Amino acid sequence: MRRFQFRLQAVLNHRKTLEEQREREFGEAQFRLQRAEMRYKELEQEYLSLASVRHSNNQRLDIQGTIAREHYIASLKFRMEKVEREIDAAKIVAEEAKELLVKARQDREAVSKIQEKALYEYQRENLRLDQEAFDEMATVRYVRQNAQGR
Repeated sequence: MRRFQFRLQAVLNHRKTLEEQREREFGEAQFRLQRAEMRYKELEQEYLSLASVRHSNNQRLDIQGTIAREHYIASLKFRMEKVEREIDAAKIVAEEAKELLVKARQDREAVSKIQEKALYEYQRENLRLDQEAFDEMATVRYVRQNAQGR
């Protein structure tokens, strides 16, 4: 009895490789998005802490310090806006990577289902051949017993 050989095994292997690659790409895109969101939160915390100091500063008026702080706050706002754009771009990339992953998974599953059906048919055919062989042996035994019994 020959062993099962799936005729589309190379295609299935290729699709598995593509799916794994898409999973890695999606993971990397998610990581970049999370990293950008963390950077934004850090900048936001720093901005909020400086803004609260700006409003609660009851010490004497320090013009140079105030100007420097305002410039720094403005640069924080600018960096926050830049990171917001990075977040938006990272969300788009992550969504595209997710769509590619879903497509790759569907493609692989389609070939996997064909493999499962082929394996089922192979096993069914083997059972049929085994049953025919057993039937043939039983027939031969019956004929021999009847021939000897006469």
